[in-house]
Amino acid sequence: MRVSWHGHSIDFQLDGSVSATFWLYKNIASMRKASLIVGTRTSLQMLKDVLEGGRNLTSLRIYNDYHSTEHIEVLPPLPPQLEQLDVERCLKLTASPALPPALRKLRCIRCVGLEALPSSLSSSDVSVLDFSGCNQLASFPELP
Repeated sequence: MRVSWHGHSIDFQLDGSVSATFWLYKNIASMRKASLIVGTRTSLQMLKDVLEGGRNLTSLRIYNDYHSTEHIEVLPPLPPQLEQLDVERCLKLTASPALPPALRKLRCIRCVGLEALPSSLSSSDVSVLDFSGCNQLASFPELP
């Protein structure tokens, strides 16, 4: 997992250990401009906890690293300040939660199980959309 803020970044393994988890939970609330890269080896509960604590996150990338046997099937509620969401190779993801109004960039790449997008997409200010390789996408809400 990479955590970055104010032009600095730290790489560390968020493996469920007490020290890594404690550090992240203690510091994420103070991060204003942050990016998280989360492999699918990270549990959904840990991702939920990170997103709840990271209410000021502006960028989030979630990807499947191909070595994991776990796949994210649903995304937890997204931070209200989120401006960029990149989801890659989440093969079992079928739908997205409501999108925050601040979202400007939405990329879902090779999420082959993605079938629908939330209706909140039509009320967002998204200016960049990329759904490359999302072959099951059956519906697309009307855009402004």
